[in-house]
Amino acid sequence: MCSGWTTLCCEFSGYCRLCDTSAAESIDDLRMMHDKKERKILRKQQTYKMFRQKLHACQKSLEFNGHLRKKGISGQIKISYEDETVSIEVKMPQDASNNSVRDTRGLSGGERSFSTLCFALALHEMIEAPFRAMDEFDVFMDAVSRKISLDTLVDFALAQGSQWIFITPHDIR
Repeated sequence: MCSGWTTLCCEFSGYCRLCDTSAAESIDDLRMMHDKKERKILRKQQTYKMFRQKLHACQKSLEFNGHLRKKGISGQIKISYEDETVSIEVKMPQDASNNSVRDTRGLSGGERSFSTLCFALALHEMIEAPFRAMDEFDVFMDAVSRKISLDTLVDFALAQGSQWIFITPHDIR
């Protein structure tokens, strides 16, 4: 038993043991939280890596070009991770200069709409969804481009097994 001055020392010693125990528990809690955060960061890095691989596959995919070819157009998707940009280059069949259009503002409304639709379908290839919606995708298209676009969408929907909602001011028959 402690008495007098020693009582105070004993109490202080007991308090220090409690502090040591609390500090050890706090450090353990911090380590556990650190490990949990590290696992979360690792999962996010793996997700990012997988998404980047899918984007790279999309970039290399001939599907964008395959969809464009239905109208006699060719093109490619370029992704720059350093510049954080995605660009679409389209070459029209009637372009005698053999230059690709790098800015979609250089395309007519129908050509731009069709190229955008093909790009959207290339992106849809990477994502699974039970249903999809397209809003006024054919507004600037002529009847021939609209028919090709609808045929492309229906073929894609059947191949993917997904349902589609089309919102358009035009007749889709």
